[in-house]
Amino acid sequence: MTSGVSEYIPLFAAAIPFIYFLIVLYSASRYFAQARNAPQSASDFTPPVSNLKPVRGLDPEATYRLHLQTGQLADDAVERASGDYWMHHGVAVSLRGDFQAAFFTLEREGN
Repeated sequence: MTSGVSEYIPLFAAAIPFIYFLIVLYSASRYFAQARNAPQSASDFTPPVSNLKPVRGLDPEATYRLHLQTGQLADDAVERASGDYWMHHGVAVSLRGDFQAAFFTLEREGN
């Protein structure tokens, strides 16, 4: 009797990955069924993406003017703002297509 039970232990161990595979298939089918039935949001929504990191090392109280040397600013970009604004929001440039670049300087106004 002991030899009969011991013969099935390796078979059970070999079946564990197959059982896991069945659980994965079941879970994936439920997930995609729920995603298919979920209400769709606006398909044209794309989250904003920042091309540049915020500028660092500016005086938060000073006012700076942006001088664009090369490239194009984004439509909603500002050209004059406080150092605090530039450090928290960065510079919004419009980079469209491959190998696009922008070169700018920030000039402090006043003393």
